[in-house]
Amino acid sequence: MNRIFIFFIALFVSVVGLNGQSLVSGPAWRNLAPPSEEFSVDVPIELDVVTNSFESIVFEQSYQGRLGDTYFFIFSDDIEDGDGHTNVRLAVSTYTSEQIGEIPTNGKFASYSFDSGDGFFHRIMLTQTNKRIYSFHTVSLSPDDPLVKRFFSTVKIEEESPERLWNPVNVFSPDVTDPEKDGKADTGSGFASCSGPRRDPVLNPGAEASRPTVPATARISSLTITSRPKPNFTELARVYSVSGTVLVRVTFGADGRIGAITPIRRLPFGLTENAIRAAEKIQFRPRIEGGKPVTTSRTVEYSFTLY
Repeated sequence: MNRIFIFFIALFVSVVGLNGQSLVSGPAWRNLAPPSEEFSVDVPIELDVVTNSFESIVFEQSYQGRLGDTYFFIFSDDIEDGDGHTNVRLAVSTYTSEQIGEIPTNGKFASYSFDSGDGFFHRIMLTQTNKRIYSFHTVSLSPDDPLVKRFFSTVKIEEESPERLWNPVNVFSPDVTDPEKDGKADTGSGFASCSGPRRDPVLNPGAEASRPTVPATARISSLTITSRPKPNFTELARVYSVSGTVLVRVTFGADGRIGAITPIRRLPFGLTENAIRAAEKIQFRPRIEGGKPVTTSRTVEYSFTLY
């Protein structure tokens, strides 16, 4: 009996050890070196290949991916097409007072780092070869994201290492656990939409006479959203093919006014701000408790979908 007990204890310890090892082993990094390109870089996920479909934005091809709240973008453009990468220029000019100047050559990079004011931090490196113009762009919630540091530390152009802007570090998977909800979030459908809680069913007027009278102080009715404006997409979010959901906690005041709005889950390139602006315009009837309106809070979800 003791041997069986010891055997199961040892088995349990080994399983826990293996699971613990898998939890800290980090993402599966791989080297991205497209045959038609002149760069290589290590990425923690497989990047999607996107061809330019925006007439006002110039780039020939891009490689894009997301791991948790960290976004990776690589833009590639034929140097004969002129001064490309207006998407990166737009991002820099939107969030900073800087303007992108001449793009370096010979394995050298122009670098830009900035906080876009929406909880996200941007890192950009620009260079060009005799054939191509390349921009490497990351967006993350932390200015010291280890995924970003490793990504940039492995960038190579024509087998020449660029100037190291960040040192390599041990990389672990970021925490991408969804935020806890203290109640069921309001969900929506369709483009950039949201929905509120369900209205209470209306009592059958014909049956009122047979129902006992409820004192005014005991009456309760749920919060009722009567108008839910939709948020708009931003040009930068379309160019960078960013989609997903923004979660905000909204305070619905007893006076019928929207109070504090706190982002819980964010999206970059102005989508979080647009969701907040839409939430500020919600119209509602406050919750009634004891016959009086009361202030409540509710999690509201806004979905942004590319078409």
